[in-house]
Amino acid sequence: MRDILQSYLKRLTNLSGNNRSLLLLKLNVEQFIDLHDLDHVNGAPSWQIMEQLITRKSKVKLVPQSDARDELSNKIAARLKKLNRREKFLFEESGARDMYVGWPFVEGKFNDGTILRAPLCFFPVELDLEKDHWTLSLKKEVNISFNKSLLLAFSHYNEIQIDEELVEHSFDDYDKHATTFKNQLYEQVSESSIDIPFSREFYGEQLESFANLVKDQLEQAYDIGELNLKMQAVLGLFPQADSYLVPDYDFLLGKEQYESLDQFFEEKVINSQAPAAADFDPETFFLHSVKEDETYTPFPLDAYQENALKAVKKGNSIVVQGPPGTGKSQLICNLAADFIARGKKVLVVSQKRAALDVVYNRLKDHDIHDFAALVHDFKADRKEIYDKIARQIDRLQEYKRSNNNLDALQLDRQFRQASLTIEENVEQLEEYKEALFNNSECGLSVKELYLTSSPEETHISMVQEYADFHFKQLDKFLKKLDLYFDYANELDVDAHPWSDRVSFADFKAGDLQQILLCLEEIPKEAKALTKEVSKIIGETVDYDACRTISESLERLREIKSYLKKEEIYKLFRPMTAFPNAQTELLWLKNTRNLLNKCFEGNGVEQSIHSNEIGEVQEILKQRSDAKTSVWKSMKWRFSKEKLRLARILVANGLRDDKVALQVLTEKIDNRLNLQHQLTKLRSVGWIDSVPKTLLQE
Repeated sequence: MRDILQSYLKRLTNLSGNNRSLLLLKLNVEQFIDLHDLDHVNGAPSWQIMEQLITRKSKVKLVPQSDARDELSNKIAARLKKLNRREKFLFEESGARDMYVGWPFVEGKFNDGTILRAPLCFFPVELDLEKDHWTLSLKKEVNISFNKSLLLAFSHYNEIQIDEELVEHSFDDYDKHATTFKNQLYEQVSESSIDIPFSREFYGEQLESFANLVKDQLEQAYDIGELNLKMQAVLGLFPQADSYLVPDYDFLLGKEQYESLDQFFEEKVINSQAPAAADFDPETFFLHSVKEDETYTPFPLDAYQENALKAVKKGNSIVVQGPPGTGKSQLICNLAADFIARGKKVLVVSQKRAALDVVYNRLKDHDIHDFAALVHDFKADRKEIYDKIARQIDRLQEYKRSNNNLDALQLDRQFRQASLTIEENVEQLEEYKEALFNNSECGLSVKELYLTSSPEETHISMVQEYADFHFKQLDKFLKKLDLYFDYANELDVDAHPWSDRVSFADFKAGDLQQILLCLEEIPKEAKALTKEVSKIIGETVDYDACRTISESLERLREIKSYLKKEEIYKLFRPMTAFPNAQTELLWLKNTRNLLNKCFEGNGVEQSIHSNEIGEVQEILKQRSDAKTSVWKSMKWRFSKEKLRLARILVANGLRDDKVALQVLTEKIDNRLNLQHQLTKLRSVGWIDSVPKTLLQE
């Protein structure tokens, strides 16, 4: 895509002598200013302006807006004002920002005798009036570059191949020192296929005046193929292309949003409705965008044809292509029939008579031809069309009676019932599909997890943590985890010298003796401390145990305050007889969360006896299966389970419909989960206050 856009962009570049980027004979006072005219206007040589641009200075002062003591300064300020006004006008008209400083200038003749006088490099600048002073600044979003028109002209007129990297080269990596910048420019040009002689004046620190010339002067001054480099610098408007399409191409090249032309045009067709998902499929996207009872297709169609038809119904313009026999005419017939049925006008045009005949004859096979006019010759077929219109007008009353009779009403009822059945089936299948292929929770779908995992393999329980992991980030996390373990195994050990270390950054030589004294005191203090603590708690402890007690002192005081409460003490005392794994806090938190979750949403079903839950689940399954066939529907209608289910629904304040059945199913699931968690609590052994009924607090 990028190569195609660049190729088209080059075609827009003007290589004729009318291009000011190739042949600038004289300076228009409203569009150009010779920077050498500013020589010593501010007390500094004109070269200093170029030097500051090369060094990328943020602001380069030119002249004050008004100076009562300097007539030349005022004249230049007036020209800068005109130039600034002209640049703004062109921007408002074309959207192009074409202000550059061109330096140095190449003048002479190409190998075919075409004269040139053009800048070698362009410095993109902005002209601003700040604090009553005209200033120049390099544009931040545009790079210094070679004169592309000049390079393309070299390639065209001298019949040489220009390296693409040279044409697109930017000067970001060039040094900011003026002399080094010149050396790098000389080396780059010398290593390329263009032949431009660099004179000694190029390495000087002085600009030359840009004299106004005529073509004859250049013609006489240079031989064919002779070129000369001039230390001239011009501030002005140098359009880089003659077409307003160039900014569009530059925008597309800068954005790099599309990989191919096909992707570009596809997005322009359906971008307003298409999602940004990576798995977006235009061949199926519109299948569910229009209701079934709003689509009238008398001819058979497959999923792709239905998707195209509904895309058009949603207001999209599409292109359908395919070899003979793939259903293009069938799609056209369905489109025409659908729009005719909804009172719309349809025009079908074709270069070939046979194609129109095919569409018309198929409409005729379904008795739709009375509502269509076939026109091959607008003069010869006029009488037949008028006769058909007259017949249709005469049959208006007949059509009204036909549309209101019982057969038509019954047919419409059957059509809507069939449409409703299709939508229900599609909805059910879509729910299955969404459940199987949804990967929003952890990056993998249920189907893929089922097919790629095994409970028999070594695994880690991540009941609490899995929601914080995404499969696409798993490899990155594992790499970080491996690195962490490597460091932890080496550094996070008690025996390591760095464990619990004190920084010696501020210690001096005089502190060494004090450190040695402290080290001698440590074993003595540790021994005395362990002896005192062992005496207090009634058992022998070592120094590490003393440290643990010390670090947990606040926590121990908090526990002591809790144990003073009788109800907490009664609960805590039985726990001491069990291992930590059976009384850990995480297990209690998980169990509490699972219990609370049972009461979320629609809550818990409480009207059914525990022994009857399995029977009720079977009744719900029979109720769901009754929709799948006529026989099961009749059997359900006269079964005793129907009355039983109705009583349960009433007990739960629910109606007998699809949504209510889903609510009841959820409440029964919550009931089963609650009973399971209560059973686990009763089996613990140290909890004797587990509720025995659902109504118990």
